Amino acid sequence: MAIISDYQEEEQSEASNAGASASSKSETHSFSADFDTSNPRDFLRKVFDFVAQTSDFFQNDAAVEEVVSIANAAKVKAAAKTAEKKKKEVEAAKEKAAAAERKKKEVEASKKDAAAMEKKKDQESASIGKRLTLFQL
Repeated sequence: MAIISDYQEEEQSEASNAGASASSKSETHSFSADFDTSNPRDFLRKVFDFVAQTSDFFQNDAAVEEVVSIANAAKVKAAAKTAEKKKKEVEAAKEKAAAAERKKKEVEASKKDAAAMEKKKDQESASIGKRLTLFQL
């Protein structure tokens, strides 16, 4: 659970933007509420109650539309953030898979090199053996 107390600036700017024509008097009010991530509606209810009690924001006919617009913008921003996070995870997984593939190819190349060297040693040993046999004759 988090305690949210830094919303006074946002609340003030939203109230000022919406109610600027209705009220020329600007006041600052503090707002503090607990935010339970399992129940964000309760927090939002408290925010809207606070705004309704301390300003004339909701007297404006377009206030609800503005709130919906703000909520939609937050939703789009959150979706973009989630998509970006997933994109980074996919890129990291692809890079990890590519690194594993490179390592696998390196191991296979090392095995081929080792096999080629072993074959060469066997051929040299066989050649030396033939020479010794010929020398002994």
